[in-house]
Amino acid sequence: MRGNTNTLFALIVMLLWWGYSVSPAYAGRSRRVLVEGERVTLGDVVRAAPPEVAALDLGPSPRPGKSMVLRRGQIIRRLKEAMVEARKFKIPLRTTVVRPRQVVSELALQRLVERELPQFLKGDVEIKGMRVRGGVVLPRGPLSLWASQQTLRGGKQSVVAVVRAGEGKGRKIQVVVDANRELAVRAIVVKRGETVVIQLRVNGVRVRAKGTAQQDGREGQHIAVLPRDGRRLLRGRVNGAGVVEVSL
Repeated sequence: MRGNTNTLFALIVMLLWWGYSVSPAYAGRSRRVLVEGERVTLGDVVRAAPPEVAALDLGPSPRPGKSMVLRRGQIIRRLKEAMVEARKFKIPLRTTVVRPRQVVSELALQRLVERELPQFLKGDVEIKGMRVRGGVVLPRGPLSLWASQQTLRGGKQSVVAVVRAGEGKGRKIQVVVDANRELAVRAIVVKRGETVVIQLRVNGVRVRAKGTAQQDGREGQHIAVLPRDGRRLLRGRVNGAGVVEVSL
């Protein structure tokens, strides 16, 4: 009887020891998390990870709209590689990492290009039109556009731009720009950086506001302007010295 009691006591002690050493790193079989950035961190997949280790890099995020699985063993190996004690964290056996997406339609992309691309273009030409073809899939976040400074010539030409959402890497797009050199002989009546009067046409109603020219402009030429009380770039037609007309 005493032998059986000792054996039972030893088994209980062993189970308690096993539970103490293993359970802190175990938090159920599976978990699903959303990530927004380009990289997955320990803080994304482990609840209440201390700030000093939450930024530990676990690898690249899936593409926008896609998912991937991180297994407990992978995370523990990464912790050991970083010399971080794994037992103090509750790590699920399987973590599904999902990266949300946003679909930017061709029409939305066209509006973004018309609003932001002109500030990256220069040359003694008038931009007659800009055209993109197709939409893009990006991570969630506010959209922005970037391109290298380029000098336009007359006629149609292709310009490469990058569309970003938040802090993401972005996607390259091609924009066909149609430019007219006929205005090259006209004098510049609006200079980049100077204060201009913006004549806004909204549903047939005219509103006047002040803003800053983002490009040099000749009369009849379309340039980008930034209203003094707003962050959104507008594109309008130069109607004379210091006057730009914008239709919304």
